[in-house]
Amino acid sequence: MFLNDWAAAVPLDKECPFFGALNFAADAVFMAYPAPVRGQASHDLEMIVKVMFACMHPAYFNRFFPKLDGLSKRADFTRAINTWNAVRQLTQWKALFDAAKRTDYVALQKLIQQYLPSVPLLSPLQQPPAAPEPQLAPATPATPVQSTPPVRSRFRRQHPRK
Repeated sequence: MFLNDWAAAVPLDKECPFFGALNFAADAVFMAYPAPVRGQASHDLEMIVKVMFACMHPAYFNRFFPKLDGLSKRADFTRAINTWNAVRQLTQWKALFDAAKRTDYVALQKLIQQYLPSVPLLSPLQQPPAAPEPQLAPATPATPVQSTPPVRSRFRRQHPRK
């Protein structure tokens, strides 16, 4: 399952400052940061591929990627870009990054499904099947509750009652 935080979404083709997870930012965003960038669908798709990589290879990601934030040095950004470029050259990831860059949803969806075969993916136009209506059990008459006598302890108190 993928969860994309759309709270950082910007209108397409509108120039906006980037706010979001810099470690997963598209290369175009990295190159321009902190200057505003014209939002593109390919930016979001590239972020999905990067998040997928980080989830599938957390040890590699945590070891080689600097923790980026708005105060990071330019050298940290360069290191992150160089590391993503190395990942991009790996055969199995190159096709994913290329499909994201081309904004080829169909190819990207098929490639993701190859890596995550147990996850059925829906096309953008396909709706999930409607959930069946919950079936309620037929009402049964309530059975009367019988009171039970209090249970007496077999242990006596050690001190007298007052």
